[in-house]
Amino acid sequence: MKKTFTFFAALFIAIATNAQSVDLALLGFVNEQNEPIASITLGATDALNPTVVLNNNSASGIIGNSDTVFFKVSIAGVDLFDLYLLGSQLTTLTPGNNMIIGGNAPLFTAEELNTIGLNSFTLCYTVRISSQTTTDPNSANNQACVNVIRTVGVESFNVVDVRVYPNPASSFITIDNAENAQITLFDLAGKMITTIESASANQTID
Repeated sequence: MKKTFTFFAALFIAIATNAQSVDLALLGFVNEQNEPIASITLGATDALNPTVVLNNNSASGIIGNSDTVFFKVSIAGVDLFDLYLLGSQLTTLTPGNNMIIGGNAPLFTAEELNTIGLNSFTLCYTVRISSQTTTDPNSANNQACVNVIRTVGVESFNVVDVRVYPNPASSFITIDNAENAQITLFDLAGKMITTIESASANQTID
């Protein structure tokens, strides 16, 4: 009985000694030039294959080869499924460094997006570590989100009949012949200002 107790005590000490802390942070989604973006615009036949920046915000911790890092995928606040990377795939993610994470295959094909049935939604990734010895003490920086806008049916829209005025505008703009159209406004930095799902024939926007 004494030998058994000694064995388990030694095992517990070994695990506690090897335990480490790794602060994983999602810094946000980026475009093909690895520039930060707030939104992704897709055509009716475009697949969704986003790219996100993963950061090791630790002073000294690293992901162990036997660890697994999961990315929970959610749309409009609904958790859908997990993506994952093995610790052996993250050996270059040393303290203070970033890693660009993107899929070899689309996250959603155009057909799957049609099934979801949303033309405008928020896509979020939430990262976590699955490990016996590694912990992530800071969950506040574990999520990144991006707005996804699908311009479904825009190919058949007759832009010749649409008029936007005044230009430039200081307070209001009016869009003529926009009946039942989806209108999304962005600022010069690419940040979405507002979205109107079903516009009136002569839509005024503040």
